Amino acid sequence: MEETLTEAIADYILLRKNLKLEPLQKKRDKALAAANNEAAEAAAQLDYNQAAQPFEKTYAPQTWLTSAATRAWQISLATHTDKFIHSDAKSSTMLVSEYTEDDAPYLVTAKIPKKTLDAAGNAAVLDVAKLLQIERQDDSLAKQLQNGHVDALRHFCQDENLLNTWKDGLLLGLSDSKTASHTLAKQLYFPVGNNEYHLLCPLFASTMAHELYNTVIETRFSEASKEIRDAKRKEEYHDGINVAFNGTALQNFGGSKPQNISQLNSQRHGNVYLLNAAPPLWKSQNKPPFAKESLLDSSFRYLIRHKLRDFRVFLENLPPEKNNVEIRLKRDSDYIHPIIDELFNLAAAIQSLVEHKGWTEDKQCDLQRPYQLWLDPYREDTSFTAEREKNDWQAVIAKDFASWFKKQIKSDKYLLGDPDSKHWQKLLSARLKTFEWATPKLEEIS
Repeated sequence: MEETLTEAIADYILLRKNLKLEPLQKKRDKALAAANNEAAEAAAQLDYNQAAQPFEKTYAPQTWLTSAATRAWQISLATHTDKFIHSDAKSSTMLVSEYTEDDAPYLVTAKIPKKTLDAAGNAAVLDVAKLLQIERQDDSLAKQLQNGHVDALRHFCQDENLLNTWKDGLLLGLSDSKTASHTLAKQLYFPVGNNEYHLLCPLFASTMAHELYNTVIETRFSEASKEIRDAKRKEEYHDGINVAFNGTALQNFGGSKPQNISQLNSQRHGNVYLLNAAPPLWKSQNKPPFAKESLLDSSFRYLIRHKLRDFRVFLENLPPEKNNVEIRLKRDSDYIHPIIDELFNLAAAIQSLVEHKGWTEDKQCDLQRPYQLWLDPYREDTSFTAEREKNDWQAVIAKDFASWFKKQIKSDKYLLGDPDSKHWQKLLSARLKTFEWATPKLEEIS
């Protein structure tokens, strides 16, 4: 038969008494083991009885429940607390249990089917909070207090006056009697019209945080989740659903004393999981460049703006006497080739739009012919393919790049001549031939 709430409360009080008596019992047992006569054994037992007597009186159910009722005002059962905002804040807590139709579209604490209540206040009185939350057969002392009675305590006392004293005292532990904010709490003045404001005090949804924490722990460390992940790793079938919370962060409250924040925070060792609330990263849609005449336009210049700036700085600080082979190789490897890489990355992305093959035939396409031949390699057009295979367009693009590049880095602080343009043209031409050779055939990617 399932234990009743009254029996569970009696066991809880007994457990707390035994925790206090345990050190004394160990001391007594050690003394008894060392005793070599009856007198020594009797003395050891007498010492234990004298030391244990105060605890026996303190933890007599009626005495302890009376003490709990007088201390209950120092804590508050709550679903939303303030100490997560600041550990010394003393604003009101909130106990949200009623679900309303206004809550329907939102993820709110009231929607949690079986809420775990938190307790905030004096950490030394958390034993009373645990008493109020003991639950058996879907009943608890907190629920009985909300319903106006404490029937689970009648076994410990037949005096109605004392029962009412317990009820009134313990009722103070359910919520704050007065609603108030505090200077250390977050506060917002919210306009309501006519130059009037409501002072709002945001509270931390501790019960919701506890529910999320337990859910994340369950999905990561439960035996069922482990079996599912093992099956996935071995590429074996499993009829379970692999649930994962990606991109979570772990926030700690209370440091080495999480119990000073709240009871549930102490159970979690101060840890709270945060879900990733960052906005999605912007991803440009890769579309054929219909409106462009060339890849060498303002958008490409913006893409490589930092590389262009670094190259200008390099040229401005290059003494004429240092213009040797070693410096020219460094110039090419550190500045020119990275810019060319960006151009070919852009070209490769456009060429990969196989689902749009033949896009250069569209009347909306303003792209110059050499760039059409380069960027639409899978166009199914005999004359287009023949023209493309001649490779004359490669020289045009290389020359175009050299001319465009010279304009981008032109400066009064250094001179650029035809040899520079020819060198850039030669670099791009060589890379273009390698790129074209590496471009996969349509049948290779279909």
